[in-house]
Amino acid sequence: MAQVMGIPIEGKGDAVLVITGEAGTVLMGFVTTKTIAALIGYSVSPCDCVAYVRKHLLEFETALAIKAPPLAPSRSAMHVDCIEIELGDLACAGLCAERPW
Repeated sequence: MAQVMGIPIEGKGDAVLVITGEAGTVLMGFVTTKTIAALIGYSVSPCDCVAYVRKHLLEFETALAIKAPPLAPSRSAMHVDCIEIELGDLACAGLCAERPW
């Protein structure tokens, strides 16, 4: 089950962190509130951004899976990259401005 939470990120501002697992692999990424505002066309609070990500969790998980680098055999299983989900990643995952909420 995915975990979704609002967090501040230095240099990025408020964001929503998504931690999920797929086939035994942990994926972790974040989307900034500015990216969500650009997607839906207006500014929203961090709490509303968390609700938005929860509502469209499948698309955010898909964006993470698409963008995640393959796990190299030499890397520790405990090491997880935190990937920034950007506007283009969401479009590739099927989330577009036509269905904001």
